[in-house]
Amino acid sequence: MRTTLSSLPWFALTALIFFAPPVPGQDTATLTGTIRDQSGASIPAAAVAITNTSTGMVRQLKSNSDGEYVAAALPPGTYNVAVTAPGFHRYQALSCVLPKMRALTWLCR
Repeated sequence: MRTTLSSLPWFALTALIFFAPPVPGQDTATLTGTIRDQSGASIPAAAVAITNTSTGMVRQLKSNSDGEYVAAALPPGTYNVAVTAPGFHRYQALSCVLPKMRALTWLCR
């Protein structure tokens, strides 16, 4: 018997995303985050897709055993971040601005 997405229990994936400032003179930034469920437990091997809305460039990666991921050398810009994991609904954060030379902490639920 296959389980459909609509029959899964509703859990919120929480992505804590830190926008790390690049080194002065550098034209890239780093996006790091931790994927957690509503109870705060980390979600290992969650698929993370980071899409630059201007260029269509997609960076795909997986969270580690602690639910953490790192996307280094991203050009500054606006990104959509999508997270999927078995047993959870898809999480999506739209129009996330990743600036150059600025540090931001962003929590999305």
